[in-house]
Amino acid sequence: MKIVFFCQYLFSRDGTHSGHTSLLRQFVPQLSERGFDVEIIALGGITSEEAPCKVHILQSSDHQLEWSFIKKLIFWIKIFFQLSIFVLKNYRTLKNAKLVSLTIGASFVLPLFFRHVFIWENVAYFEKRPLIDKLRLWIMSILKSIIVVPTNSERNLLHKLSFSLNVKYLRNWYSPYLVRKNLHKHSAPLKFMSAGFLQYRKGFDLLIQSINLIKSKLPPGVEFHIYGDGPEKDNLIKLIKDNDLESTVFLKGIRDGLEEVYCQYDVFILPSRLEGFPLVMINSIACGLPCIAFDCPTGPRQIIETGVNGFLIENGNIKELASAIMNIINEEDISIYSKGAVNSAKDYSIEDITHKWIEMMSDLNNVQ
Repeated sequence: MKIVFFCQYLFSRDGTHSGHTSLLRQFVPQLSERGFDVEIIALGGITSEEAPCKVHILQSSDHQLEWSFIKKLIFWIKIFFQLSIFVLKNYRTLKNAKLVSLTIGASFVLPLFFRHVFIWENVAYFEKRPLIDKLRLWIMSILKSIIVVPTNSERNLLHKLSFSLNVKYLRNWYSPYLVRKNLHKHSAPLKFMSAGFLQYRKGFDLLIQSINLIKSKLPPGVEFHIYGDGPEKDNLIKLIKDNDLESTVFLKGIRDGLEEVYCQYDVFILPSRLEGFPLVMINSIACGLPCIAFDCPTGPRQIIETGVNGFLIENGNIKELASAIMNIINEEDISIYSKGAVNSAKDYSIEDITHKWIEMMSDLNNVQ
């Protein structure tokens, strides 16, 4: 079986990772080891010797968040044209392959040429662009696409639409390259970790505001480290400085290979206002870090259980976040949460989920 993945990029010029680039780098070797012929079509990005399979890059420029609407529109029109030309030139090969789209650009184009395209975007539908999402899901329904979502809540949401969609629920997984934490070690003072693209929806400003509420109560040496880069970096630096938190909150920048970093910390905080499926969260709990997270759409509520593997709190409530941080600081032994975290991640192993992906794609042979 040949499987072709379409993504925004696999390797970027600035070294950033999207959730799906990380998943692809882990998923493709699993499929190759099982004898599948795998190829990746990237709409942009750069080449790398670390690519897990053959990668074809359609164009050299990357989409930038700060672009104007007109520039973004021109970029996507160009992408649609280039992708359509690529499909026409390789139609016979693609027709006989399983096609998986991880990016909106390909999700628009591929169903125009092929039926039963797997749409695996890891997004929270209807949260950022409800009208556009409903329109394109309706088109996907007509064109017989298969929508793959990583949470039960999103599957239930899509089933409530007035038109019928072929929706499959398959979990995402934790990285197979994680370095595990010693669950019996209770370090004091605690070190808290967060990670993600530094943008508004990730809520790092809310985290800093929460820490500011309790800074006078924090034991000496407690630190909060945030990994990532993005457009909100300067605002976060200013917020840290304005609240006199330079010795408590640290922006650590981009770090390739976070799998080796989680075990250096005690607790993970996910302050996002909105998520699809937060891979950093599932990686952290699989490593043994209890997680404090806002109950935001759509991933945390499926994984985090208060008192078992962390704390799930009202979305955007910085007072509750501050209280949860103090609760875990005052806990005599957080290894109880750590063990709960590891146990709650057992259903998210890449081996089990790869098997379910293969079953799903093989079942499609009986339909076509």
